[in-house]
Amino acid sequence: MHAQALGSSSLIIAEESASASLNSADAVIRATTMEPFDAILVVGGDGSIHQALPLIASHQIPMAVIAAGTGNDLAKTIGVLHRSPEQVIEGMHSSSPLPHDLGLVTHSLGTTLFIQVLSTGFDSIVNERANSYSRLRGKFKYVVATLREILTFRAKQFHFSVDGSEYRHEAMLLAVANGSNYGGGMQIVPPADPRDGILHLLLLKKIHTLEFLRVFPRVFTGKHITHRAVEILSGAKIDIKADVTAYADGERVGPLPISVTVLPGAIKVWNLS
Repeated sequence: MHAQALGSSSLIIAEESASASLNSADAVIRATTMEPFDAILVVGGDGSIHQALPLIASHQIPMAVIAAGTGNDLAKTIGVLHRSPEQVIEGMHSSSPLPHDLGLVTHSLGTTLFIQVLSTGFDSIVNERANSYSRLRGKFKYVVATLREILTFRAKQFHFSVDGSEYRHEAMLLAVANGSNYGGGMQIVPPADPRDGILHLLLLKKIHTLEFLRVFPRVFTGKHITHRAVEILSGAKIDIKADVTAYADGERVGPLPISVTVLPGAIKVWNLS
């Protein structure tokens, strides 16, 4: 472990991977004999934040973020996307962290926390393809994967429930949002608020491929929600069945079926917006 002390209770932990850094941080927190830490400052993108959620939630230490990833969707949500490290740290000293909801996914492999968006259908299939591109990096691989999938994708049969009310639809995608954006700036569910204690489900029903090509780019501005094939539902518990794989915060969760519940105010996060 490479660690640097910063005063009596501050520590930088840097390992070869985010998971190794988090394991070291967990060990330090559990072994410390001094006062509890006041904050965990994550330097990274949505993937690093996603991996840090179990640590932050279990120890109930507030989180701050310095945006240093590819997508930085949470950073945009909490107003730190274009803030310098100095501005983030100043904000930590001059303001208090706010309660922030999380989503909890129960699936065949266990449970997974997420902070922004859980996706199934077209977008999760794009993620699967993009992850198979070992020679491509960053957003470019997602652009290539999207172009490859959009011409051949066919709607999937979804069976889902929202707070007990059941639905069946052929759909292009189904997303469960705690925050409004994902995928490097796509405004998938503009009304989503990570402090309102509810989840928002967006359903894009079956449409022709050419219409899909016309509608999908609108997701970057949030204007897709006015399309006749888009429906948004809200609730505290959402169950989903379909022959697809789920991704949360851009990370693979596993095959459906899944159950998603909201955890109101599960953690505290510095919001500088």
